[in-house]
Amino acid sequence: MGKTRLFLLLEKHHSGPARELVQFCRKGFSIPESFANTGLAGFILSLPRPLLEYCDARDISFRVLDRMRSLPADAINMLGDWTSPGTFKVNLFKGIVDMLDDIVRRDGNTAVTGRIDIKQAGMNSIDAYVHDQIFIHRYPEYSMLRQKAERAIRQFSVSGIRIDIPKNFEGSKLEITIPVDARDGLDKIMDKIRLLDSEGVGRLLRLLDQ
Repeated sequence: MGKTRLFLLLEKHHSGPARELVQFCRKGFSIPESFANTGLAGFILSLPRPLLEYCDARDISFRVLDRMRSLPADAINMLGDWTSPGTFKVNLFKGIVDMLDDIVRRDGNTAVTGRIDIKQAGMNSIDAYVHDQIFIHRYPEYSMLRQKAERAIRQFSVSGIRIDIPKNFEGSKLEITIPVDARDGLDKIMDKIRLLDSEGVGRLLRLLDQ
């Protein structure tokens, strides 16, 4: 907020070329060139108070603030509502802004924000819950694959079998861990191994092929 107000004050009283002011602000105060003739400074100070204070306290970059300008007023207000209850991790906040900007470019709106009820977060933190909900809307195909994989993995995890799939499904290798105890005896151990049915593993492998 301090840099924004400083720029507006200098702009008001600077009588020389605009380029000179921009260079002075950039070199002396690390104020980006995007402040000049773009309305970014005015946009920042017009943010809802909780959102403005959050961005100021967490030192949200001007790049992220500039991307926020593409968002409609209802999305900006929702960001203020989400950040005001308490802690909101900076990396998740940045990811949310980036995804909402992508959604606006793709769909022309951010209607998804109005369908997110933070009361449904349950035991999860609000920031993680909001990020997940927007992620699903931004990447629907990937989210569907992830949900299918999680369902298949849960079936095996009940029996203590651990299955790891490549991050973002980028790869063709599954890692399967079957914990065994010699005291269980060979028959019991083999029964656990046989729980890896071809149908269940096949479903996971087909997800990787996509």
